[in-house]
Amino acid sequence: MAEYTLRPADIREAEQLAGIKSSYVRSLYRGFLSTDYLRKASREFYLPEIIGMMRDERLRVDVLESDGVTVGFVAYGADSGSPDCGLIREEAVEPQYGRREKDALAQHAIRQLTDMGFQTIHLWLLKENFRARFLFESIGFRHDGMARFEPRDGQQFNVTRYAYRIPDASDA
Repeated sequence: MAEYTLRPADIREAEQLAGIKSSYVRSLYRGFLSTDYLRKASREFYLPEIIGMMRDERLRVDVLESDGVTVGFVAYGADSGSPDCGLIREEAVEPQYGRREKDALAQHAIRQLTDMGFQTIHLWLLKENFRARFLFESIGFRHDGMARFEPRDGQQFNVTRYAYRIPDASDA
């Protein structure tokens, strides 16, 4: 079984992370997003977004490596819409990897955000993405009733917010 390492991303890896996001979106979102959108979802298309996340001082971007190969990444930090809450902004893994790697990234972000002092962590998911919703619900995230249409890349995405509440020490 492969060993996994989590570490901070380096800006020199931005192109590689954009490629991971491209592969992830094209694989995972087939059937949820328009064919036109999936056609333009290239490494070059996502590179400015990845660089923006990596340069955003409110976010941390960490990568997951398997035997020295980067297989995914997670971006997390303070939720600008709810400053007392943490936010998992983005998570992506190469399509040949699965639940184990996605879970490792999510758990890592939860631990880091908890260490940063957040008691509640948010994430926004595409409403139609049942696989991602199942993954995060199995970790303990719950839909909190918030939903919106998010304009992004010339599209309107129907997204729902999920919240994870850090258990009190007295709950243990």
